[in-house]
Amino acid sequence: MALGRNIRRIREALGIKGPTELARMCGVKAMTIYQLEERDSEWSKFDTKIASALGVPLHLLREGTDADIDA
Repeated sequence: MALGRNIRRIREALGIKGPTELARMCGVKAMTIYQLEERDSEWSKFDTKIASALGVPLHLLREGTDADIDA
C-alpha cells in the first residue's frame, strides 16, 4: 500500500467522515486530500501534517498495513 490508500484507510478507521474534514484538521486544502487519496502517491510534502492530524507515526502513512491501525 502507498500513501493515498493509507490516508483513506486510517481516516475511515478513525471515523473521520471525509477528506474535507481531514483537510481542516491538518490545515491543507480539501483538494489536496482528495488528490492524495486518489493518486495513491509514495509520499507528499504534506504527509507529516497529515500524520500528525491523524495521530499516527509517519511510517504508518507510508508503509502501514491494516493490522497497524488500532481504532
